[in-house]
Amino acid sequence: MGYIEENLLTDENVRFKAKISFYAFVPHLLLMIVGIGFITIIRPLISYFTTEIGVTNKRFIFKTGLISRDSLELNLTKVENVRINQSIIIPVQMKTQFC
Repeated sequence: MGYIEENLLTDENVRFKAKISFYAFVPHLLLMIVGIGFITIIRPLISYFTTEIGVTNKRFIFKTGLISRDSLELNLTKVENVRINQSIIIPVQMKTQFC
């Protein structure tokens, strides 16, 4: 059970969960082949394993952090717009799980 499930409000249920895409590791894996990527891959690995992204029927929840936790919880009634940036070379793809 993760951060999102532990912090649900009354009558709130998880509708959508996402993780950081494996494609975020591609540049670091390429650097690893060259021989300098081991140090550069540590930070993305920590982010991958400590980030939780979810949408409930009432809120958007984003949590990240290993030693210190940083979380964002936004009521869906307060969302006015959404902006998505995508790279042409490596598009942002999230592994999704509908609940």
